[in-house]
Amino acid sequence: MQKQIEAAKMQVTTTQSTIHSSNDGIGLAELSVKQAENNLEAAKLQLSYCTITAPTSGVISKKNVQKEQVVAIGQPLMAITNNQNIWVVANLKETQIEKLKVGQEAEIEVDAYEDKIFKGKIESFSQATGAKFSLLPADNVTGNFVKVTQRIPVKIILMDKNNTSHLRAGMSVAVKVNTEK
Repeated sequence: MQKQIEAAKMQVTTTQSTIHSSNDGIGLAELSVKQAENNLEAAKLQLSYCTITAPTSGVISKKNVQKEQVVAIGQPLMAITNNQNIWVVANLKETQIEKLKVGQEAEIEVDAYEDKIFKGKIESFSQATGAKFSLLPADNVTGNFVKVTQRIPVKIILMDKNNTSHLRAGMSVAVKVNTEK
């Protein structure tokens, strides 16, 4: 009977040891699962970097990238011209903007399409002249001063979106604004 009790005690000790090592194994397995989940999230993040979406729909121009090319962060890939929201920036003389207001109607003649007149409305005026934003501003330090009429960029939104699909960025235009309304 004593031997049976000792054998049972040994069996209990062995079982407890097995339980502890099983608990340790479960803990290691849980850590492995968490590590695998973290690796999966990192892989998903890396995969998301493989797809580049455009900020707007439009027409691609000036493409600087080829299929399967590795690109660097911040590298310009292409230029996209938005063909949904088309506007004109008219560089008007500072003497011409006195009677202009936001919302006034404008007529735009595009040099490439002489027989067509586009309707638009003034959306905004630049906060400074074009010379203030130029890459190489004029520097009159010689003492000779010639008064130069400055140009103010005026943004005019085209109203008829359906008939503007053939217009392209950079085309030359002539703008007439109705100042009586």
